[in-house]
Amino acid sequence: MNLRTAKKHLQANILAGNATILISDPGVGKTDMMDGVCRWFLDYTRAGNPKARVGKSLFFMATQSPIGFTGLPWKGARSYIDERTGLQHDYTVTDPAIPQWYMAQDLVTGEVLPANMFDKVVLVIEEWGQGSAETKRAGAEVLRAGGTPPWYLPEGSPRIALSNHDTRDGVTKEMGFLINRANRVHIVGDAKIWHDDFADHPYQWQGRTWQMLGVSKMWGLRNPAILFEPRPDKEGPWCTARSFTAQDRYVQTVTELNDGEIPLNDPGFRETCAGYTGMSAAQSFLSMLQFALELPSYESIVKDPMGTPVPTKADLQMLLSYELAGRCERNDLANVLKFMDKRDADGKGMPKDVNITFVSTLLRRDYDLLNEPAMEAWVSRNANLVGVIGKLARN
Repeated sequence: MNLRTAKKHLQANILAGNATILISDPGVGKTDMMDGVCRWFLDYTRAGNPKARVGKSLFFMATQSPIGFTGLPWKGARSYIDERTGLQHDYTVTDPAIPQWYMAQDLVTGEVLPANMFDKVVLVIEEWGQGSAETKRAGAEVLRAGGTPPWYLPEGSPRIALSNHDTRDGVTKEMGFLINRANRVHIVGDAKIWHDDFADHPYQWQGRTWQMLGVSKMWGLRNPAILFEPRPDKEGPWCTARSFTAQDRYVQTVTELNDGEIPLNDPGFRETCAGYTGMSAAQSFLSMLQFALELPSYESIVKDPMGTPVPTKADLQMLLSYELAGRCERNDLANVLKFMDKRDADGKGMPKDVNITFVSTLLRRDYDLLNEPAMEAWVSRNANLVGVIGKLARN
């Protein structure tokens, strides 16, 4: 199933108190989906208890040993009174330290605290499949029931494991008793869902807010088989949503360092792109970048919306709508909408479906733009499109 469908069934598993293992090829978007699941669970929990404190514990299985689940053994002491004799008996016991998975980050404040200080904790075990057999054995009951003595998550806390299925990623054998402890959901990539649920929205990476280039979004939609191509038999770079997104950030920064011009004639640019997604995918993407050079600039459209010519090719029109939606600022919105709305003497201009793409993409990026006067005026002029756009923009 795709990510959107998997999320729906994962939510039902969470409410049922059942653990889930999400399995896919690398780079499909499981980790990014966890952010949305955490936001949903926070809202769901606070609907019943507005003051509820919800945390997230992120545990990387591939770097852990069994002690990561059980806690480091430590020397402790217990004293007991024998009621028959009244004598006190002192015992040395194993008193394990708090394991890493028991520490969670508050979803609202970011504060890191032990799990028992929250009302609920979302436990996400990354790279479950890459754990050793003994580590999986130690984590089996944490995944199934939310803990092992003496450490337990608050009752009703979600337990989610993420895994690849290729042994080349270090995935180890899954034993029968482990399979029986969690629901296993297999996920496949979907370019439309990648576009609507991720690429059309701003995202955070390494302390910076990013927005995917319009040309990247259009290439992904036009080349779904490449965006989620199978892993090559010979090891080397290949295209996934993850590697393609990393390439998109690189294209933005190398353009920034090159005075705003994409260095298409630089052999190093082509080679670096191939280092992200493989040569075949890189060549396909660079061809679309070359195609995009025919577009009028954003600056010229903002400066002179009525005098800047509208592209006549359907592909260029659609690509331009993505670029404008990705770059449009509040102060420029009125002029950009003028450009999108205008018609020449023959009544030709941007088709309605391109306008729908532009506005829905823009609102996915920032839904508050719907309240801008220029957008309110556009909505009143295009009332017949509002229902379609509203539905698309909220995906």
